[in-house]
Parts: sequence; C-alpha cells; structure tokens
Amino acid sequence: ECDSGTANVNIVGGSDGEQITITPTGTQCTSSSGGGGSSSGSGSQPSPQPPGLGVPHGAGSVVKTPDGTVWYITNNAQRRAFTSRAAFISYGFLWFDQVVDATAADLALPQGAFIQPQDGRVICSDRDDSYAKKGTCYLMTLSKRAAFTSADVFTGLGFNFSRSLVGDVSFMPTDSNIDNATAAHRPGVLVNNNGTIQLVGSSSLMGVPSESVFTSWGYSFADTVPANAADKAMPQSGVMMSRMTGQLSPQ
Repeated sequence: ECDSGTANVNIVGGSDGEQITITPTGTQCTSSSGGGGSSSGSGSQPSPQPPGLGVPHGAGSVVKTPDGTVWYITNNAQRRAFTSRAAFISYGFLWFDQVVDATAADLALPQGAFIQPQDGRVICSDRDDSYAKKGTCYLMTLSKRAAFTSADVFTGLGFNFSRSLVGDVSFMPTDSNIDNATAAHRPGVLVNNNGTIQLVGSSSLMGVPSESVFTSWGYSFADTVPANAADKAMPQSGVMMSRMTGQLSPQ
C-alpha cells in the first residue's frame, strides 16, 4: 500500500524464525498529484482492482458463494473451498457465525486446493458406496483417511465415539487401515504423554508449550488420547507456535 509516495508492506502470518526478504524496486509508489501538489516521480501506482470489485476479505475470513460453498481466504490471497460441512467444523477455531457472503473481489481471487478435514479428527461415513462404507469411522491423517478396522482398535487407541463427526469422506484419498491398538498414533493425533500434550508427526512429536497455544488452534483436551509405548518412543522435535491469522495447521 502507498502513503504519500512511500510503499508499505504489511506481513500477516509467518512463524518465529522465518526469514522474509523484501526487495524494493523503487517503482511501487509515486507522489500524489492532487491537493495542489505535483508529481515528477518515475514510479507508477500499483495496479488498481478492476472497477467495482473493491477489496477482498482479509486472510482468515470465511465467505460463502451463492451455491452454498464456503471458502477460506488464505494468507497468500487465495480462496480455498471446504470439502464438506464436517471438514469446516473439524477446525475448532472456525464456526458458521463467521461466514459472510462473498464479494466480487473475493470471487476474483485465485482458487487454491480444497481444504480437507483437520488432521487428527475422526469422521464416520454418512453414506455407503464403493468408496466408503456407511458407519465406518476414519482418522484424518496427512490429508488422507485411514479406516479403523474395529471398535476394539478404535477404543484401544483411546478414541471416543462421542467426539467423532459424521460426514462424506468418499472423496478423500485413503491411507492404510488402522488395525493395531498398540501401534503409534498416526500424524495429526494429539496424545497425552504423562500430562504433556504432544502432536504426533510423521516421525516425531511436537510439544505444546501452553494451554493458550493449544486452544489457539481450536483443539480440545477432550480430543487427546493417552500416549502409548510406541508414541513415547518417538523423539520430540519442535514446539507448537500459536496460530496466526490465515493458518490452518501447526505442521
């Protein structure tokens, strides 16, 4: 954005330790010619939005198009559609009261990839077809679905049916079935390791330093499961940071 010939950059998001390089070109702004002044600058103003579009909603906003699709505005100025109602409510920091009607400027944003349900959540299929069996519960992990092969495996890993969601998961790619109650939990699951909450990754655990960081991601302690021996054998690598506007996942 420009102010009296000075270009200003507003950075939203990012995380501690991230290096951001800004390279000015000297052509972002030019002095205003209004108010009795004059401009002899060689720079040019940033390209304006097409007439009538206005300014899109900011990062982290959720907007709805007339067809009922709910979109998330990312911090790289894209709009990404949620795959289902269950996918939307799987993110505990989002709720439908936040949804507003999309503007023409929102619709002009480039479309990004679909937003899958939040890793670590359990969604039980609401339909029975060649892709998913109705009533089967799936763990969301690495943007895939992994089916629990039995209720004994499900409860043996510490999950609770009362915390599961119901929705369409038939469109999601599949991961291998979960058939062993003593295996390490899959990536995205929150485990309680003797009072310390950790997020399971692909080969290590991420520590949660405080309750405020935990809740900033919309997590609930009711969704944590006891860490088993296989989880405890994994090293801890990194610490979870508070969620910044526009972020969806701490990993």
